[in-house]
Amino acid sequence: MGAGSRSALENILAYATGETRPEDFEFYLTQNPEFWEQQVSFLGNGHCVPLVQAACGAPVTMLWRKGPWVRANPAIPRGTAIATFTPAGRYANLDTGNHAAVYLGETSEGLMVVDQWQTRTPARPGRRLLTFRGGDGSPSNDGDAFFVILTPRRITSEELRQAWLSLLS
Repeated sequence: MGAGSRSALENILAYATGETRPEDFEFYLTQNPEFWEQQVSFLGNGHCVPLVQAACGAPVTMLWRKGPWVRANPAIPRGTAIATFTPAGRYANLDTGNHAAVYLGETSEGLMVVDQWQTRTPARPGRRLLTFRGGDGSPSNDGDAFFVILTPRRITSEELRQAWLSLLS
């Protein structure tokens, strides 16, 4: 769990439009998504975000940014953290109409994910298909509404030290 490699992010971004530079961002994934769908109860408060944070190491939603569209992007690795976003590129974090999940793959009908929500029966994470609905209905259930979760890349202490040294010389 944790940030994916820069080369994987470069491959994902190759299918995106825009000016997102892979050296400025991180994405999150779990190496074992099946482990998370075998949990016997909800993670955290049962909303979708605690599962994605626990499984993939994603940080607080305030840091999340809208990355590449998931549909038709074969470079997205299994286990990647995905979510719905506002037009401004932020995670809405409302009670309904937004969602986060762990990506398993794509079929002709939709996106296969591991997710959880408070009213799910049985009350635990599970696998489901988010069908492609083209914007009809709630984005939470529309495979067309999901994007890779990106966050600004964290600067390591060594990078910070090098930056200070370059300023002093």
